[in-house]
Amino acid sequence: MKKTILTLLVVVGSLISNAQDTIEVTNPIMYGVELGIPIEGRGLINPNVTIPQRLSSEYHIVHYLAVGYSFLEDKKDEYLFSYGVGIPLRVSKKSTLYAFFIDAYHYRPDLVVVDPTKNRDFRQRRIRIAYRTNKFEVSTTYTLRHSAILGVAYSFRK
Repeated sequence: MKKTILTLLVVVGSLISNAQDTIEVTNPIMYGVELGIPIEGRGLINPNVTIPQRLSSEYHIVHYLAVGYSFLEDKKDEYLFSYGVGIPLRVSKKSTLYAFFIDAYHYRPDLVVVDPTKNRDFRQRRIRIAYRTNKFEVSTTYTLRHSAILGVAYSFRK
């Protein structure tokens, strides 16, 4: 588990540090939090950071990195690490609509695996839609387990 998280952090760090150049004018680095509304006794809190990267003079992507916690009413708690890439769907002068494709790794440290059909850790795919301006971002995420994840982000750049 620790090796996996450290490897992913090194890979993400190298991707970000090797970026051709970041987009500062219309898409700054943003820090946010996503909240999964408890449905069927399950909730989620997921702090995240989104970092833009220019790929060419006309195109860019946004890296998404999050470390979160899923609380369960009658089950074991879960920790999660998520990484994703956002692509612009619609770009205007003041805002951009993004689609993020996210891979989330869930880990349940207190689960005693007696049944081979139950996993201590698993991966989950998510789709996140975000509306982003210079100062804030509003998002919603679709998953099979949490059908209502809402998020907000803010740029501390002046």
